[in-house]
Order: sequence, then C-alpha cells, then structure tokens
Amino acid sequence: MELSLIRRFVVAVVLLAGLVAGCIGIGDADGPWRGQIIDAAAHRPVSGANVLMIWWRRFPGMVHEGRELYDAKEAVSDGDGRFMVPRVDTRLGNPLHRV
Repeated sequence: MELSLIRRFVVAVVLLAGLVAGCIGIGDADGPWRGQIIDAAAHRPVSGANVLMIWWRRFPGMVHEGRELYDAKEAVSDGDGRFMVPRVDTRLGNPLHRV
C-alpha cells in the first residue's frame, strides 16, 4: 500500500516537471514584434526593408534535439523605417516540444 502511494507521487512529480518544462517561455516569442530600421551611416530611417522572422519547433530526438520550421512571417518597413511582424501562436499541445 505504501509503495503504491510513493509510486503515484513520483509519477505526479515527473508529469508536473514535464509540463512545467514545456511551458517555460510560453508567450516569449509570440509577438507582435515591432521595430525601426535605421541606416547606421546616414542615421535615417530605411523604407522598404524586408524583415523576416522565423520560428522553429524543437523536440527531443534519439541523439540530438530535432528542429523543424514552425512558422515564418515577413514585414516591410514603412516610410519611417517602422515595421510590425504579427503575432504567432506558439502554444503546443506536446509539453516536450517548444517553439
């Protein structure tokens, strides 16, 4: 009886640790991302600059961590050099996978 209780406690701790490890950083990479492109030499905004944001899904592998493309967004800076990359939902159903 006592061993069964210890076993259930250990399983609960392992599951909770897996869920917490998978949830750390949720929302950190979601965005939206805003910025301004400035020409370093001329100190003037750059209009029409392409901004590319890439999100990778990372997951455990047999030897090394696996990685595959999760999403990509592109934005173009306006006349003031400002851009906005829209939000990406990075919540995953698997606690062992992260973006």
